[in-house]
Amino acid sequence: MNDMFVTTSTSAQTYNSQRLMGVYGGSLSIRSPGRGINIVQFAPPRIDAGCGGIDIFFGSFSFINGAQFEQLLRSIAANATGFAVKAAIKLM
Repeated sequence: MNDMFVTTSTSAQTYNSQRLMGVYGGSLSIRSPGRGINIVQFAPPRIDAGCGGIDIFFGSFSFINGAQFEQLLRSIAANATGFAVKAAIKLM
């Protein structure tokens, strides 16, 4: 479960100052980590020259394989249910 969610929390506290006394209830935040998937990546070739020498980068091109694309579609379908429920609650 620790790998599925990112959690942060603070504990409840009381504080006293010269002017007031207060109670803080604490907080808890549970989030699923966002994972960005780049379907296609491209870096153009470039040449840099200066006093230090010449840098040549021939560029790169990459794309995800079939298994990663299938996982992306499954993630979109799984999150669509939560989005639909949230939209329905907002409409009420």
